[in-house]
This record gives sequence, C-alpha cells and structure tokens, in this order.
Amino acid sequence: MGADVSFVGTFEKDRYQKMLFLAKNNIKVRVWGNNWQKYQNKHPNLLVESRPVINDDFIRVINATRINLNFLRRANRDKHTSRSLEIPACQGFMLAERTDEHLQLFEEGKEAEFFDSQEELLSKIQSYLKNDNKR
Repeated sequence: MGADVSFVGTFEKDRYQKMLFLAKNNIKVRVWGNNWQKYQNKHPNLLVESRPVINDDFIRVINATRINLNFLRRANRDKHTSRSLEIPACQGFMLAERTDEHLQLFEEGKEAEFFDSQEELLSKIQSYLKNDNKR
C-alpha cells in the first residue's frame, strides 16, 4: 500500500490530468478509487489500483504514503472535502488545492501544504520528497 505520492478518490478528468502531469515529470503516483479502470497502464509512473479503500485500508494507505494528494471536486464547487479532515486526522501529510476554507482550517506550511497550479504542485512534491524532516 505504500507510495511516495498517492490519491484516494473517484475519477475526474481534472484530477487525472494533474496526476498525469506529475507522472510525465517523473513523479510516481498511486491512485485508489472508483472509475479509474480505463486509465490503468496509461503511464508507467501512474499506478492505478482501480479500487476504493475504506475504513482501516484507508488509514493504512494514508499512513504508508509520504505525500497524500487532496483534489477538490469541481462539479460540487468544493472549497474542502472530507479528505481535508481525514488525511490530517490520520496523521498523513496532505498536499491540497489552495482555497480560502483550507487556509482557515490549516496553517500553510505547518499543518498542511497547498498549491494553485500544476507547476506549484510538482515543485512542492519534489521539494517534500527530498526533505523528510520538513514534511
């Protein structure tokens, strides 16, 4: 279940595009969730598990992952998700999309980390993978 970078959640095109961008930039990303089947084997750095993880398995994935991605759901106009609370509650390192609500819930750079663009996402992943103590 371990990974340097992972995402737990249902397929959405925007989420896939961000993770494919990471994969193309030599970041190995492991994905668990529903509706990912047709995206298996699209890139060697994108490992699609194509199954949800719940309960104790969810906690194990979060704890076995160095950087847990938290993407919002555009259709719901999310400013945070249940993962925004679940990842830190499981004592996982969360890298999430920056929103006003996320910034009200967490101190950036101390309690969680955030990004606005694919480039910032990539840069922060590269930095945090090199520095376990900072993470």
